[in-house]
Amino acid sequence: MRSVMWKDGRAAEYMAQVEKRLRDGGFTITDDTGFGDSVFHVVARKRGFDIMMEAAETFFVFAEIRTTDPGALAQFSATAFDYAVKTRDRRLAQFSQGSRHVIVCFPVAVVDGIDPIIAEVLRNATPPFRWFNFEMLAVHDLREKGLHHSQKTPKWAWIGAPWYYSKFRNTIDKTLRS
Repeated sequence: MRSVMWKDGRAAEYMAQVEKRLRDGGFTITDDTGFGDSVFHVVARKRGFDIMMEAAETFFVFAEIRTTDPGALAQFSATAFDYAVKTRDRRLAQFSQGSRHVIVCFPVAVVDGIDPIIAEVLRNATPPFRWFNFEMLAVHDLREKGLHHSQKTPKWAWIGAPWYYSKFRNTIDKTLRS
């Protein structure tokens, strides 16, 4: 029996679709995960290896957010990334051909609605630099059934692996669209 309680019925309906996609993609899902002062409604995690045979874990961290203030969204995103780093499966790296353990974190803020100006800011924001790890915030607008996330590839990524960011945007779109 599921224990997660979405305050908005539209959020529950949306998440039922998304959780099915995540489960079908091999993710393990947990509900109502506490971390410091935060509670994430749903955390989906998948362990494996990336294309360079490095240990990799992918996280989708969901929370119903009451504000779309860019500072609050950035704080939620950073907290979700911190959760992913601190709860990663440290045993996974021993099976890696390299010494890295890559974390890919998609914090997902589920909001009632978002101002078009804030949505544009999100699309034009550069994802934070996370040294061999990746964080890309997504915001799902329940009112408009819209999905907003960065469309930018950081300049530093063009040196090594710009295709990662294209892959991340594609993953977000396929997994989180209504």
